[in-house]
Amino acid sequence: MLLDVDIAKLTKLVKSFYKLTKTRMVIYDDAFNEIFCYPENHTVFCSMMNDNENIHKLCNHSAKILCQMCRDRGSLVTYTCHAGLTEVAAPLKEGDVTIGYIMFGQITNIKDKEKFAQKAKDRCKNYELDFDEFDKKIRTIHYKSNEQIEAVSEIMSAFTSYIYLKKIVSMKREETLTEIIDYIDENLSADLSVRSICERFSISKTTLYEIIKDSMPGGIAKNIKLKRIEKAKELIKNTDKSIEEISGLVGF
Repeated sequence: MLLDVDIAKLTKLVKSFYKLTKTRMVIYDDAFNEIFCYPENHTVFCSMMNDNENIHKLCNHSAKILCQMCRDRGSLVTYTCHAGLTEVAAPLKEGDVTIGYIMFGQITNIKDKEKFAQKAKDRCKNYELDFDEFDKKIRTIHYKSNEQIEAVSEIMSAFTSYIYLKKIVSMKREETLTEIIDYIDENLSADLSVRSICERFSISKTTLYEIIKDSMPGGIAKNIKLKRIEKAKELIKNTDKSIEEISGLVGF
């Protein structure tokens, strides 16, 4: 999705969040692509994990699962990642449309460092890691009680409303709609299923329907079919191509 992000205001806001909570915040768009984070660097433990390509994929997958849970419930979600760390995410909405997610984490709610380190090691025992280094760095993860995590979550939820009201992160509806229409017009012979269009523009189905609802009465599939018919009529009238050739050119 095309998002309009006021980086200056967002940076100031998230820096304030970090000063207050000492927890790292990440913002994703509705297709789970990271668009902003503060601090820029992971914790030393998570940096070590993300330096491993295979584990990096697991970290991204955990973040995606959390965002999906957040999307499906439409509310804040607390989650334990693949390595045993606590993560919390809330939906970032514009009206009824979820345009992204705000997440904080890389913390633990287990106060006993030995217990936490052992639980994390058990989760990661099959990973290709230097476990002496793992043992040192897992102990640097900050502990927050469940009450503290709940308090930080409340602050973050308030942030989502503030970000919406101040348009710090907002959807570029007109620009996205124009790009979608242009893409359809230029690719009538290609796969123009809802799924393929969502993948092309990194948006969810819900967001796609919200963007096109006023411009494509009857739905996107009906409008694509009508465009293909009009293009076929034009080719029949102005070219010597066979019906079979024209069918292929317009995606029938």
